[in-house]
Amino acid sequence: MKKILLVISLLILCVASYSQNSGFPQNPTTGAVNINQTNIGSITARKGISGGTYRDTIQANSIQYVKSKSFNIIHTTSDNNTWYRSSDTLRWNLFATTSSNCGGTRLINGSITWSGTSYIFNASELDYGIICGIYHSDTATLTVSPSDPTYDRIDIFFADTSGQVGIITGTPSPTPQKPAVDVLSQIEVSFVYVPAGSVTPPQVATIIYNENIEWATASNISGINFAYPTNPYDGTVSTLVPLMTAPFDFLSYQNGSVLNINNYQYLKLY
Repeated sequence: MKKILLVISLLILCVASYSQNSGFPQNPTTGAVNINQTNIGSITARKGISGGTYRDTIQANSIQYVKSKSFNIIHTTSDNNTWYRSSDTLRWNLFATTSSNCGGTRLINGSITWSGTSYIFNASELDYGIICGIYHSDTATLTVSPSDPTYDRIDIFFADTSGQVGIITGTPSPTPQKPAVDVLSQIEVSFVYVPAGSVTPPQVATIIYNENIEWATASNISGINFAYPTNPYDGTVSTLVPLMTAPFDFLSYQNGSVLNINNYQYLKLY
C-alpha cells in the first residue's frame, strides 16, 4: 500500500481498497467531483461475451480453458442466464437473467478519482456493461482541459465499447450542464465541476501515508514494516503487511484529532 489520500469535498465518504472505490451519485455543484459508481466486486472480464455456452456453471468450471481464466463471461442453458467470473476465480456472479438476457448499462467495478495534482485524474481498471455487452478498460491517466476564464463547466469521464476511457468536455456557461454520452457505445463513469479560472478541482488532498512521517502508525501484526524500502508505489518506502491470521489483527494510521467524515469524498489507497 502506498500514498493514502483523503480528498475533502461534499457529503460523501467512499472507502477504497487496492484501487477499488465505492461512491454515491449526487448532483454536480461547485466544489464537488462526483464518483458515480457501484462496486459489486472486482472482475477480470474482457470485451464482449466470450466464454461460450454451457449447461451450468459446474460444467463451465470443468473446462480447462475456462478454469485458466481465458474466458470470464459464460452463458448457461439450464437457466438461460449470463455470468461473469470473480477476480479470485472462485465463483460466478450473475450478470443477466433469463427474463431480460441483458445486464444493462452499469458500472460493475472501478473508479476515476483525482490524482491530487492539477486537473489530472486516475482511472483504475473498469468493468462495465453497455446495453447487453460487458467490457473492460485498463488503468489510464486523464487530463482535463484548461478551465474557461469566464464561465464554469462540467466535464464527463466515460468508458466505451472499445475498452477506452476518455473525457467529454462540457460547454462553459453561467449555468453549466453535463454533456451527454453516446448511450449506444459509452457509459458515464464520473464527472468533474471545473470552475472558471481554476487550475485544480475545488478539492483538498490530505496525505495520510507516503513516507511514514505523516500520520502515526500502529499494528499488532507480527513482522509488519511501515518503512519497507522495496518497490514502493511512490517515494522511498511502503507498508509491508505479512499474512494476517488472528481475528483481531489490525493496523492503523492516526493524526491525533477527530475528523468529520462528512467532509470527505473518498479514501484512496495505492
